[in-house]
Amino acid sequence: MTLLHIDSSILNEQSVSRQLTAAIAKQLSAAKPDARIIHTDLAADPINHLSSAEFLALQGVEPQDEHVKQAVARNAKLVDDFLAADVIIVGAPMYNFTLPTQLRAWLDRLAVPGRTFRYTENGA
Repeated sequence: MTLLHIDSSILNEQSVSRQLTAAIAKQLSAAKPDARIIHTDLAADPINHLSSAEFLALQGVEPQDEHVKQAVARNAKLVDDFLAADVIIVGAPMYNFTLPTQLRAWLDRLAVPGRTFRYTENGA
């Protein structure tokens, strides 16, 4: 089993969502000691908001800038981790009645045509 554990709270030890995700991950890993755990901390290692160059790369346009190439490689790893997961735990605190921007940036990376969804004659 592969467990993807996503934290996005900026409150570190004071975060209730982090306490919950840690407890769930601990319980699941105790039940499945051979589980592979991928932990992504979006507050400690933030993802930039989706840029036009990254978006175009998703459409097949080859990035020229080294910074964009690195971002595209990281984006691919985020999707690979997501697709490899059998179980996904997402810590989603609420700030100002919405999700944190760090989590939204991660979600933006997961919508990849041909990998995480497909267009059909009836839509996506």
